Amino acid sequence: MKQKTPQEEVIPFAPLKVGKGQIIAWVATLLALVLALFPSSQIVQWPILNSPTLIHVMGWLVFVVGGLITLAHLSRRAQVRSGPALIFNKKGFTDNVSGVAAGFIPWSEVHALGKGQAGKQIILVVQVKNPEKYVEMGNKLQRTVNRANMKMAGSPITISSSLLPISADELEQKFVRWIKTTGMQMRR
Repeated sequence: MKQKTPQEEVIPFAPLKVGKGQIIAWVATLLALVLALFPSSQIVQWPILNSPTLIHVMGWLVFVVGGLITLAHLSRRAQVRSGPALIFNKKGFTDNVSGVAAGFIPWSEVHALGKGQAGKQIILVVQVKNPEKYVEMGNKLQRTVNRANMKMAGSPITISSSLLPISADELEQKFVRWIKTTGMQMRR
């Protein structure tokens, strides 16, 4: 008996994960604040780097930059998590996963799926018939990232499963299952 495909499938974002790198960045930011506020009378007694002005300026600079990076990260996480990560339906899929998410892509545009790797992340690469259309989407920064994705992965549409509650293999299986509902042939 053939299993019926639902009209729509929504994949939410995974719960917020805090990585080792983020923890190190937060600790470094707090240590920078300590240096920025460290008493000058004690700094002058240090055997090296005993300039209070230098230590305070470095401390404030690292604190401000680290704080901005932390705020940007938390803001992006909150923004990203305000809606579904991926939506599949019979017409296509909607990608909201990354900062350069492609939005809605009809299945008729998809002609192949592949996988790539960036560090420890497995990335699903969605090959489309007209990649330039997607490269030119978004603001200047997004277009730059789209071009880089195109050069490195062969497509501007790349989806990392690291922000999803499913593995890269499960993500690929969902794509394949939904594409099959359209009757289209696709390369893998």
